[in-house]
Amino acid sequence: MSTYQIRSGDTITMDPSTLTNRAGATIDLTSATAQFIADDWTGTNVFTHSAVIANNTNPAQLKYTFVAGDTARKTTLRARWVVTFSGGAIETFPTAPDDLLLVVL
Repeated sequence: MSTYQIRSGDTITMDPSTLTNRAGATIDLTSATAQFIADDWTGTNVFTHSAVIANNTNPAQLKYTFVAGDTARKTTLRARWVVTFSGGAIETFPTAPDDLLLVVL
């Protein structure tokens, strides 16, 4: 499980995340769509927003820019990327139970 720290009220762009499958191979996101989702520890959704491909030369990288409401309160969230591929298949990254810890300081 990796941890990403951000200050309350910040609206910065996260460092791009490279998505890999369980075998460690990077994921091709060509023609896919993605969401960045964060829940509190009870499993209640705090926010869900569209993510963008961070680098057209490496389509396995996603990024997300926080909006003011995302970081309005100091908390720790479990976050993940949910990708819908062009054929309709859906996969969550990182694979469970290794969600990203999002710490709002």
